[in-house]
Amino acid sequence: MADALAAFKRLLGKLDLQTVMGFRGYYMAGYYFSQAHMSKRNLYLYFVQALGLLGAGATIGLSG
Repeated sequence: MADALAAFKRLLGKLDLQTVMGFRGYYMAGYYFSQAHMSKRNLYLYFVQALGLLGAGATIGLSG
């Protein structure tokens, strides 16, 4: 059991959890949008999607 615990600690030492945890908001937003039911009447969700696309375009365009 002690060998397994030591191996687990070595594995955790090699992982860069700070980088992974920086993307948790995207993960949760992806889950939320995968569960949300889109309809043509729901303009709010289309507005949020449009803002996301504009933000992604601005990021690509302004980061070069």
